[in-house]
Amino acid sequence: MTRRRMLRGALAVLLAALWLAPPAMAQKRGGTIVVGNDEDAVGLDPHLSFAFASSNFYEHVYSGLTRFNARMEIEGDLASSWEIPDNTTYVFRLRRGVRFHNGRVMTAEDVRYSIERVRDPKNGSPIRSIYADVEKVEVLDPATVRLKLARPNASLLSMMTGRASYVVPREEVEKHGTLQKVAVGTGPFKLVEHVPGDFARFVRNEQYYETGLPYLDGFTIKIIKDEPSRLAALRRGTVDLTWIKATEIEELARREKALMSSDTPEARHLYVWLNTREAPFNNVKLRQAVAASLDRREIIETVLLGRGKLTTGIPPATLPYVLAQEEVAGLPFYKQDYAQVKRLLAEAGHPNGFEFTLKTSPHSPDYVPAAQVMQRQLA
Repeated sequence: MTRRRMLRGALAVLLAALWLAPPAMAQKRGGTIVVGNDEDAVGLDPHLSFAFASSNFYEHVYSGLTRFNARMEIEGDLASSWEIPDNTTYVFRLRRGVRFHNGRVMTAEDVRYSIERVRDPKNGSPIRSIYADVEKVEVLDPATVRLKLARPNASLLSMMTGRASYVVPREEVEKHGTLQKVAVGTGPFKLVEHVPGDFARFVRNEQYYETGLPYLDGFTIKIIKDEPSRLAALRRGTVDLTWIKATEIEELARREKALMSSDTPEARHLYVWLNTREAPFNNVKLRQAVAASLDRREIIETVLLGRGKLTTGIPPATLPYVLAQEEVAGLPFYKQDYAQVKRLLAEAGHPNGFEFTLKTSPHSPDYVPAAQVMQRQLA
């Protein structure tokens, strides 16, 4: 899947700096930009925040042990290397001299503390399940951490590319209770000001471990909830970059030559969660009926303008280890089949169908349009 963004042409050269584009792209160093965002962070703590919108804020402040590169390959971030001596042991060697934004050098003890903070059920972390197979986190020396697992987990390294392995300083957590209102990491930018509901301002971390990065001096996330207002700000020049619906972006780019569009590949997915613990979706035949009602290709073509792929579950289709598109298309219930839907409904005791509420969120331009297409397909 790709994310569509609108930007003013004069700033095209600066954009990749926000996401740490490699030096090969010959980016210019310096400058600031303003990003128009539809939602504010709902808590800044990467280990405790439940809101997806918060990731647009804390992901620039923190670094983890691993990350995906531009080719969607796993590479080291705070970990300079790692080895897997057996199927249930991971040994990470850390980069030396990495500093938190408060000036203190990061050590293996910080990594252990951060992982244990996610694992501790008392903290209620929404990402705790990522470490479900981890039995022990050990510090071998100031720059080496070992994870011992109860059973093999092939997805662990990829799951650790996100906030689950973000390293936080213990003293800041103890000082503030949580990191929901402050952000102190080792990442490329420092959060220096946050006015809830209005804006957040970030500046370059001059002690960031990757020499020469980031390119930008800083950036501001400006909260503008509705799309027309964000576009108006883009036209006025008070916002340099924003995200809008894919169905609207190409026409805007043609009509307004001062604006440019850009595709950003993303490892994310559109999905529907069904509560299988309660009626009606504790009945597998009703879940299958919903799946067989959906034309996923139509959603990809109409909502994403063809910029998406079929996937079988949580791993996005952009990752290298998921099933090929032709395999996905041939799986049961992955093709719209209303005859099959009628049969499943009858077998489930609902020959005339049933009603349920599909809830969605406006924090991505794709979500509401996708839900509307699903609503029509399910009717």
